[in-house]
Amino acid sequence: MENDPSEAFAERVASLRRALLVLGLGLHAAGFGLTSASALASVVQTPSGAQEKAKGNLVFSVRDHSFGSLLEGDEATFDFGFEVTGDRPVTITRVQSTCGCTVPILEVGGQPYGFGTALPPGSKGFVRARVKTYDFVGAKSSQITVLSDGGESSIVLSISSFVRRFFLTEPEFLNLGEVLEGEKRKATVKVRTAEVPEFAIEGWGGARTRREVPLEANGRPKIGEKEIRERELEDALTLQPQPSGVAVKYERSAPNEWTLEVEVDATAIPVGSFLHTLRFRTGAQRAFDVRVQGVVLPLVGTQPSPRLAFGLLRRGQAKEISIALVDYDPGVEVKLLSAALVTAELAGHLEIGSAPTAAKNDDAGRPTWPIAVTAKSSLPAGPFKGLLELRTDHPKYPVIQIEVTGFVR
Repeated sequence: MENDPSEAFAERVASLRRALLVLGLGLHAAGFGLTSASALASVVQTPSGAQEKAKGNLVFSVRDHSFGSLLEGDEATFDFGFEVTGDRPVTITRVQSTCGCTVPILEVGGQPYGFGTALPPGSKGFVRARVKTYDFVGAKSSQITVLSDGGESSIVLSISSFVRRFFLTEPEFLNLGEVLEGEKRKATVKVRTAEVPEFAIEGWGGARTRREVPLEANGRPKIGEKEIRERELEDALTLQPQPSGVAVKYERSAPNEWTLEVEVDATAIPVGSFLHTLRFRTGAQRAFDVRVQGVVLPLVGTQPSPRLAFGLLRRGQAKEISIALVDYDPGVEVKLLSAALVTAELAGHLEIGSAPTAAKNDDAGRPTWPIAVTAKSSLPAGPFKGLLELRTDHPKYPVIQIEVTGFVR
């Protein structure tokens, strides 16, 4: 019996429906898979976000503190208290200060904290800001940074103060200016204070260099708080040997004021600039410093300096510089006899002008003999160095050597 065309058609329609049904189920399954992947990603992300929120935190009650006005030598400390909050412990890795005048000290539970130790939630402690008030006068501010693995990994604590002087000196810096070799120069300094009605000077000497507090790599002091204070007092009160060539006389001019007469003897101080910090110790663990500075000039010297520096020159470039012999000795009339280059390697590359036959007075009225020195374009590339020799008729300075330097590129 032949198949009915209508039955064949119906069978084809049913097959097509089954195929579409399978395809629909596949697409649905694929859609479900995508949905599941998104849900899985959400599930993965959610714990991560929750973990971030669950990090422990260092919570400070305050982050800024002003000490206000402090007196030089005062003890100045402030404790920035904190507590660990959240569901996880916090580990502090480092505490650092922006200024050497501020020493951070960290304690937890009344004991020094060991960096790298996990602090469980509920732990309490403090970062102590200890400010040096010696040798730091005037307005000052600094920051202490606390680094940890907490939710806020870097926390900045700020402090400020104004440190005023206990003793006032007038002038504050004693500048004696130019002192001729062999000369003696005197100057007066007034020292007073309004902090006490009376004080006495017990002795004087040189000032000791202040020592910085030694710190570990994580910023923790290597010495205890008591030793830090003892070192500061020792550095502030210790008298070093009196500097050579400096003498001081002092007398009371009022109950709370003294007059100092400072004398510098240039026979005992070498030629060149000098700077001495004189320390005067008083009672009640106090001291004050007086800085004395100046320059000792030789009886015969050179201007503008004892060296002739051409600096950087281009290859093939010529440059002329003038240097002058100067007679600083008012008791001896000096004459320049000759000027010559004594470095054979620079012969032909440096040209020395002829010595003048008469002196010219500078702005201070001192006799000078200017000499022109020319670096010629024939100088080879690279650094050059030589000696220029000036001969005079001064009994103490018959020969003066001047260093000549430069670089040709």
